[in-house]
Formats: sequence, C-alpha cells, structure tokens
Amino acid sequence: MSTQLFEEDAPPVAAPKNGRSTRNTPAPTPETLPSEPEISLSDPFADEPEVVAVAPTPEPEAPVIIATVTEEPKEPIAPPAPTVTPAPRAAATVSVSGPRQLPDERQSLTLTLKAGGCDGLVIVGLFEDGTPGEVLLLLRNAPVGAAAALEAFAATLTLALPYGVPAGVMASQLLGLITDSNAREAATAITTSLSARF
Repeated sequence: MSTQLFEEDAPPVAAPKNGRSTRNTPAPTPETLPSEPEISLSDPFADEPEVVAVAPTPEPEAPVIIATVTEEPKEPIAPPAPTVTPAPRAAATVSVSGPRQLPDERQSLTLTLKAGGCDGLVIVGLFEDGTPGEVLLLLRNAPVGAAAALEAFAATLTLALPYGVPAGVMASQLLGLITDSNAREAATAITTSLSARF
C-alpha cells in the first residue's frame, strides 16, 4: 500500500485556522473529555435555620439564710418564802422632839483661841440648863484655808448641838474631816476645851 493511496482513502480534513495540522491528533471522544464540575449557585446557608447567639442566663443563686439563735434569759428561781409568821409586837412609842430653841437672851462662854497660827475667840451659847447650843468663831488672824475649815467645823457643831449631841463627842468626830494642818491643830484645841467643860 502506498502512501499516496492512504492519503487518497483518507477523508478530507479541513485545515485549522491557526495553521496547525490536526491530522495526527485524534478527535476527542466524549469518554475522554473531562467532566466539568457542577457549580451550585444557590446560597449554602439558605436551608439552615438562622441561629441567634443568646447569652446564657445565669442560674439564680440559692438564697443565703442566716439563722440566729437567741436564748431567752432564764428567770432566777426565787427561794420559797418562809412561812413563819412573826410574833405580834407591842407598839413602841418613841417621842421625837425637834431641836431645842435657844432663848433670845442667853448666857455664853467665851474662849480664847491661839493654835495653828489662828488667833481669835470661840463663843459657846448656852441653854437655860447650861448645855451648849451653838458655837461661834471670831477669828482675828488665821490662814485662809484654816479659816474656812474652822468656820465649817463651828457651823456643823451648831447644827448638831440643839439635838442633844454631846459637844466633845461631836467635835472629836469632825476632826477626821479636816485636812489642813493649821485648822486641825486649832480644831483640836477647841475640842479639848469643849470636852473638858461639857
């Protein structure tokens, strides 16, 4: 078989536009053509439901219960009252008399006071029976603190004597209240004079 016969038997083939010969290139068959990928133009998220992000709600906390236990104060148990009935007593009569009143015109005892830097007179007013009823001081010279303490000493004696309190006993009890050394020395001299006479 000659080459010429082969060419004559072959069907005519149109020349390609680009000038290349396609004689030796076999025509593509449908089986050898690559399959084109399928392109979907639909929205991929159209079928899915819309998801809305919701913040999680916090779980409610359990309430805190604070219990306070208070004990009621226990009442003290009082001891049972004694059932002894007191014996009847006789009514005691006590005569309470008020202070004695000094007469307007009365006798008095005047003492000279020279002790503890104090210089003056102690005047003791007397009841009709001769018992003391008042004590007065006339100080000519005395330290300031001693003078005030002695005036208080005499005023207290004057308040107590009308009730029948012994002058010497009352004066000796008042000595413990005097803190000034000069006043204490003068008050001791007054107490000694009153104790000796009444």
